[in-house]
Amino acid sequence: MCEAPSPLDLLPPATEQEQLAMSFRHPVALRQYSLPTPPLKEAADQAFMRVMRRQAFCPFIGDPRFGKTCALNYIFSELQETAPTALVVKVVAACLRSRTPSSFHDYLFSTFGGQVEPGRPKSHQSLLRAAHRLLIQAHDAQADQVVLLVDEFGRLTVDELTYLADLSNVLMEHRIRTTTVAFGSCEMESLLSALQLSGRRDLIGRFLSGIMSFKGISSAEQLGEVMHAYDDPEIAEYPPGSGWSLTRFFWPTAWTAGHRLAHFHKDAWRAFSATAGHSKMQIGAEYWSSAIEHALTTTMSFHLPTAPVNFEIWKDAVHQSGFVDTLNMSQLPERRTSSRRNQNSDSETEGDESP
Repeated sequence: MCEAPSPLDLLPPATEQEQLAMSFRHPVALRQYSLPTPPLKEAADQAFMRVMRRQAFCPFIGDPRFGKTCALNYIFSELQETAPTALVVKVVAACLRSRTPSSFHDYLFSTFGGQVEPGRPKSHQSLLRAAHRLLIQAHDAQADQVVLLVDEFGRLTVDELTYLADLSNVLMEHRIRTTTVAFGSCEMESLLSALQLSGRRDLIGRFLSGIMSFKGISSAEQLGEVMHAYDDPEIAEYPPGSGWSLTRFFWPTAWTAGHRLAHFHKDAWRAFSATAGHSKMQIGAEYWSSAIEHALTTTMSFHLPTAPVNFEIWKDAVHQSGFVDTLNMSQLPERRTSSRRNQNSDSETEGDESP
């Protein structure tokens, strides 16, 4: 006896009219999907390794619109399974509205599940309250490690980093280690400079030594790997429960004839290279995803059995993505932090409780 389909399961479109009606809810059209890209997996592997070793820090810096928040969310979801003895908490520095110590502690307190009420305690009391709330969460989760995933890390101030260090120290008194996985843009370099000028080598050693680059797609092969994810229903499917990949929905007849999005990765890479004027480039997630979404949605056809896209279509898709506006604006040419690592090598272990 066949089971009735789940309310979330939908049948794939059987006609052109059904395809059109369902296309407005497609994750690609809504831009509501996430794929395990090579840069994302590389960053996640580094984060998982440091979390497993219970190291104090794991900082990443990347250009705007490169997919850092997606990477952080991916790491958050994966750590739920790969680090069952860790309590994983997301902190978004961009959410801060006031830069007073108590407001920062209140934000942490609410992030850790507390209810902020009128009438703030004094600064040291609000820090202890936030730490106590996190200890309760760790106890309830039977966790002996806390992983703080901090987005927009470079927007924190020197004082706020000091508070995070104080928080880690309070947890350590209760035999709970803290690992901070941080993602940020060029503001992280300004923060690093501010720490150097203020002589806060302890905070550099705890949070910002050994900054790693969060990169974009940098080869045709990597772009092909990304496109393959659109073709694989085990990674992402639509309609839900149908077994149809993201690509197949837009090209059902062409799909049956053997055409896949990944087959066109060289044309797509060539279009990006032509726009940049060279192939030594990095393509942020915002731009390769926009180009792919444009190509899929504008070539959607229920009955076309031949190759749906060509080089000219990819050229237009790259133009529509806004990639050209990012040229010569990258913050990431193998980073000036490589030279700073040498300057900071003597402070890399300061503030790190790891043995």
